Amino acid sequence: MRFRVLVIAADGTGRILAAADGLRPSTPGDDADRQALLPMRERDIGNELWKIEVDYRTGPVLVVSNRVSGLAAQIRTVPLLQGLVFPHAFRAILRDLNPPGESDDDDLWGDNWRLFLIDLGVPAEPEDPNDADAVDEWIETAVKAFADLKEFTKRIKLFSQPEASDA
Repeated sequence: MRFRVLVIAADGTGRILAAADGLRPSTPGDDADRQALLPMRERDIGNELWKIEVDYRTGPVLVVSNRVSGLAAQIRTVPLLQGLVFPHAFRAILRDLNPPGESDDDDLWGDNWRLFLIDLGVPAEPEDPNDADAVDEWIETAVKAFADLKEFTKRIKLFSQPEASDA
């Protein structure tokens, strides 16, 4: 759910003093400065299990099939599913990331993803955005840095190890 907030002058003129678009309500566990880069929504998407949808005003959303009971919860918690979904989703998002200032609306969601890239130690944009090979190399560098940060392989091994029995 997203909201648009308008601040209207109290003098009765109806003049808009400020506006904000694409605001999300906070959820339990959110701190004041933090919002999910990739919110997840459950919806009927036919026989697909998941896909990325990008609204150029508010950013990308991971849409998960509601036909598979518990799939969204498993993606949130099971390292194997995270390792299968998130790197590919990240690739798709980076392909849709506009260069800074390309649109009149200065897509704020893109700015947040660029900050995430910088935190990963990856340049905020490809060296040459018009060179397909440079863009591909930038995306693969970013995905590798993300996978290294999330340690999917290590977490999958830990998650799938059977617990030692007391016998």
